[in-house]
Amino acid sequence: MQVAVLVAGVVLVGTPHGGLDHRAGREVLTPSFGAAWPLPFAGAYIGAAAAMVALWCALPVVGLALFLALSWAHFGEANSHGAWLVVERFARGGIPIVAPALAHPGDIDMIFGWMAGTDGAALATILRGPAAWAWVPALVAYLTRTALTRASASLESAALTAVAVALSPLLSFTLFFCLVHAPRAMIEAGRETGESPLHLLRNAAPLSFAAAAMAAAGYTLLVDGATPEVAAVRTVFIWLAALTVPHMLLTSIAARARQGRRRP
Repeated sequence: MQVAVLVAGVVLVGTPHGGLDHRAGREVLTPSFGAAWPLPFAGAYIGAAAAMVALWCALPVVGLALFLALSWAHFGEANSHGAWLVVERFARGGIPIVAPALAHPGDIDMIFGWMAGTDGAALATILRGPAAWAWVPALVAYLTRTALTRASASLESAALTAVAVALSPLLSFTLFFCLVHAPRAMIEAGRETGESPLHLLRNAAPLSFAAAAMAAAGYTLLVDGATPEVAAVRTVFIWLAALTVPHMLLTSIAARARQGRRRP
């Protein structure tokens, strides 16, 4: 049941916010390539995703570690400035990653083993050890400070931490990704352009369907020799890792380009 919820939630609800990446690609590439921007966009996007898949298949532990690091950075959205920006990003980004590792060590060891073999448990040990030693004080400091300045942000982070502790890792990740991270990205996209949610979903549909087809193809390869549940979990997270790399690169480049255009 948990695996079915993970697959359905991530594919149907979580994917569309990345399905808008072609708009950032058009924004970045049109000045250099004009109407031909879809060609370099597709080549670079697929190339970055394929490189991540190749890395994971060749070195699963390295692939999983890189995915965790990228996810931590990607989930760590922050509104602070200066030194607190680093603390807030570190604290917020670690909630869906470190909290489950501390609260559900057996489940995380099993899931990491599915994704990266027997050495995957070593990464879980790092999350429960050095990573947690730095993350827990950062979370406490962040929650304390924001409770005085941005109570809603503090309550949200505290609630997400409680969910990660109370629920199994697969369910807590699904809820975070599908009910917090992806909707927030879609809302921000609509706020920037003034588009309705329905219009955004229509724009996201082509890339979302293409990504879902890639996931289905990946599952048919990974299910050979593994149980359907293990193959499904491996497929979802390798697929997410493959999409996260070009998504983060593209959004970062687009944000820098916008900042450059705003400067006098």
